[in-house]
Amino acid sequence: MNMLLGEKLKKARKNIGMSQNEVAEELMLSRQTISKWELGKSISDEASLDSLYQCLEINNEEKTVLQKLVHNK
Repeated sequence: MNMLLGEKLKKARKNIGMSQNEVAEELMLSRQTISKWELGKSISDEASLDSLYQCLEINNEEKTVLQKLVHNK
């Protein structure tokens, strides 16, 4: 996964004041999973990404940028 994507996800999470634990609980995942996404070590399927984008209140413009990063692994 692109490291830039992970950095953008982390920034979005911090912008709304959520911890990794809070995001993980919201998405019914482990904190470690969120950490791996933010560190660029892994990324999940499109459905999980859509849920993550909603949770992090990512707008459509930024979502388009992030989706391009996902597909350019």
